[in-house]
Amino acid sequence: MDVYFYGVRGSIPVPGPDTVRYGGNTISIQVRLSDGTLLFIDAGTGLRQAGIDLERSERPAEAHLLLSHLHIDHLLGLPFFQPLFRSGFKLLVHPVFSDALPDSDPRSFVFNGIHTPLALEDLPAEVALVSHPSPEWRIGSATVRQIQVNHPGGSQAFRVDDADGASFTFMSDMELRPEVDDEFSAMIDFAAGTDLLLTDAQFLDEERPARAGWGHSFLPDALLLGAKADPHCHALFHHDPGRTDSALDRIAEQVRIDADAEGRTGRVFLAKEGAHFRVEAGRVESIPVEPTRSA
Repeated sequence: MDVYFYGVRGSIPVPGPDTVRYGGNTISIQVRLSDGTLLFIDAGTGLRQAGIDLERSERPAEAHLLLSHLHIDHLLGLPFFQPLFRSGFKLLVHPVFSDALPDSDPRSFVFNGIHTPLALEDLPAEVALVSHPSPEWRIGSATVRQIQVNHPGGSQAFRVDDADGASFTFMSDMELRPEVDDEFSAMIDFAAGTDLLLTDAQFLDEERPARAGWGHSFLPDALLLGAKADPHCHALFHHDPGRTDSALDRIAEQVRIDADAEGRTGRVFLAKEGAHFRVEAGRVESIPVEPTRSA
């Protein structure tokens, strides 16, 4: 399984000189399964570059899209995903499971001619909804599972277990509550033993009085989840839009110190846009990033 981080920023895109190294694009993750199936998780602004790269390299016939929820920062890139403007391409959108959403069809307000210039029928590609009767289903060679997480308006986390034993767990836009035993235990069980775990860690502990209830995790809680779930590698993301590269460097250094003290050296780190990981059962390899893409 190959996992690419195209966007790791939370809430709003923040391009500029102070966000170059960690990236300013909102959440979009590309997963290539062992059988070649192409899967995206969330459609933040990072999805735009993913589409450009795909059209340059392979022009795929089909891809799958999982959406954690329908907040706008996780949808902004969808109207700019280049394969959608090519006849013969098909995007399969999988459901958003949430009782808080009476209409979970993202097509109904992304491609309606109002929020974006094009209506769904104007797209050359096909954008199809796929329904599932339960929160566990198959995509290509993998089993995909979802679990509801604590976030305003509802959100869901995903776990992708590939046929060759590799696993990736994506947990964005959730406010972990270790004090709620059943809920926190369910999060640990969901992520337990995964090879690569990606979790929301937007806020620092000292920000708790002002940010509690905002629907994003505090760093100590995210680290506790990682320690309990014991993934092979744990990446922290959904970086606050107000954090500069220098601020994130300071957080990363503290995370490294704490991880060293716990014997988890090299296994806990802050996610960076552009990172590429090859995930195998029991092993995660960081693939060197290619030179900066040209326009």
